[in-house]
This record gives sequence, structure tokens and C-alpha cells, in this order.
Amino acid sequence: MRALTRTRGVMDVLVGFRSDAKSTAVVENGRAVPTEHTAINKWRGKDRHVYLRYNKGAIVSSDVFPSAADDDRQEVPEELKKSTVDPLTAALSLMVAAGADKGCADQIPVFDGRRRYDLVCTASAEASEAAGTVFQRSYLFSIVAGRQKHPFWPQSKTPKALTLWFEKVDPRLPPIVVRIAARSGLIGYSVSLNRLRIDGQDLKFTSR
Repeated sequence: MRALTRTRGVMDVLVGFRSDAKSTAVVENGRAVPTEHTAINKWRGKDRHVYLRYNKGAIVSSDVFPSAADDDRQEVPEELKKSTVDPLTAALSLMVAAGADKGCADQIPVFDGRRRYDLVCTASAEASEAAGTVFQRSYLFSIVAGRQKHPFWPQSKTPKALTLWFEKVDPRLPPIVVRIAARSGLIGYSVSLNRLRIDGQDLKFTSR
């Protein structure tokens, strides 16, 4: 999987975020297991990167820039990194679970190279099998470790509520996340999918 992300509008003026993230994973017994994750970012004009390598789902090597100390961030203990997945593998896990119609049993421990957080499903709408069907699920995003000591804007320690919209785009694929809505402090924001390519082919979806 590869995800290209950028901010727009006021958020782009404030933080100028750009991200090129790639992950490889295998799906075993309905569970996505990561093998490699790379994220090359720009945040407020500064370059950042994360490289994570896995063996049987366990992190065996990592390269993160800037370091937690240079990033004014709490270090994540090694114990809390165990049995975690990267953000793109977490997204794949959510999509596989949504496609299997498992209700709201999923809880995913995530380590993105800087923060350790949990994604917990709290509510799920019933999904139709028809192509083009859009349905939503609600999650809590709860930071476990790796918080910034002096964040850019005030952040609550209360778990953040997320709403994800999924769309059945192609019978070969699980439902795809096409939109995410959330709030961070006093600021509400959303992330929308603008383009989806599989094997070099653009796939159509209705939730633009």
C-alpha cells in the first residue's frame, strides 16, 4: 500500500504537511501482519522520516528522524512497541474487518515510529453488499505513549473520536476508507480520498 497525503486550506498554511507512506503486509487468518513501513514527511517546512522493518510482525529495526529528544516528544518504551502495526497496516486491518462484517470487535495497537496509540471501534453501521455502498464506523483514537511535551496547539488527553466512511469499490478488495473526520483540540478536520489506483489502474468511487 502507498498513501500520498497533504494538507489543504488553513491547515496547509499552519503546518504545510506532506507525506509519502508505503507499507507491505500479509493477511493471515483475517489479520494484517506488517513486513515493512516507510514514511517520508514534511511538517512545518522540516523533513522527517520513519523506516520500520518487521519479522513475523515484530519490529526488528527502525530509523526515525528526528529522534524523540529532538522532536520534544516522550520516548516510547520498547515493551509498548510489541505486537503493534504501522498506520497503513492498521488501515488495512480496519478495512478487512469492515469487509468481514465483524461488528465492532476490532481494537488495533499502532506504533507509527513516534507515537503508540490504540484504535478502538465503538459503533458500526450495517453495510449492504452492493458495489458503491458507503457505510461508516466510529472509533476512538487513544494515545498510549509518545506525546509531544509542548504541542503546536493544545491537546486533550481524552481519546479522540474518529468517524470513518468505507465504500465497496471493487469485489477484489475489502471496503476502502474514503473519508475520515475528527477533531484535534478546538480544530475539526477531515481527510478525503481523491484517487485510488490498483495495479496501475484508477478505480472509480462515489465518495469524492
